[in-house]
Amino acid sequence: ISQPQQEVSQNYTIGDVTNINIDFSSQTCKLTWTDPEDTKIGGTVVAVWKGTLVVRKAGSVPTSQTDGTVVANVTTRNQYSKTSLSNSGLTNGTTYYYRFFPYSTENASADCLNLLKIYQNH
Repeated sequence: ISQPQQEVSQNYTIGDVTNINIDFSSQTCKLTWTDPEDTKIGGTVVAVWKGTLVVRKAGSVPTSQTDGTVVANVTTRNQYSKTSLSNSGLTNGTTYYYRFFPYSTENASADCLNLLKIYQNH
């Protein structure tokens, strides 16, 4: 006797951004990075990249997408892989942390460990 198959719903996430670089000068940071590819398991796409949220926080690492200032919500893959995203209006002498949160079409966000610490010392 065969048992009916049950569908298991998985909430797959997207991988981390890579190739993070920064160039900073007085009160401005320019960020570049590479967005992740779609997540595949056994050749089947299980999560489609939809965007990358960039969050900045002064003094400590952003712990979530809402813990800090949203610098950009980028929905064009690799838009800032060669041309930089400029973040201005920073305060000299302040330590800033940037964290990248790539997310899928299912709105599943990776708990991205990629972050940058920037210290403005001008």
